[in-house]
Amino acid sequence: MNWARPHGFADLRMAQEQIRWARYLAFVYPVWWGSVPAVIKGFQDRVFLPGFAFKYRPGKRFPEQRLRGRSAHIVATMDTPPWYFRWIYRAPGLRQMKTNTLEFCGIRPVKSLALGPVPGSSVQRREQWLREVTVLAGRI
Repeated sequence: MNWARPHGFADLRMAQEQIRWARYLAFVYPVWWGSVPAVIKGFQDRVFLPGFAFKYRPGKRFPEQRLRGRSAHIVATMDTPPWYFRWIYRAPGLRQMKTNTLEFCGIRPVKSLALGPVPGSSVQRREQWLREVTVLAGRI
């Protein structure tokens, strides 16, 4: 087995091509245990690779950011009130995606919208969130 080209490599290559083409990226996910879900983390690990998303350079402290010229928006749902997630937990599920992945690769600006708490929310509140996301999508 060729470990450098695991099953599904063509799909990962397609994702890289779509990211290369795009000028705006949107990531929508639920916050799980304060962070991104494993499937999103796996996507990051297999798509935002050295050589594609960034490139280390001899003698340079920081890598070349190969995804400059793109911006992104993160929409995250959670079971915690957004203010508590941001000020008490320090928003690890947003910070990891924004700073450690997207901005590291040159994607700026990265904005975020935290929606929650979802459990126990009213139908009216969920409809309001959908309107907010619709407005965001309409700006693309």
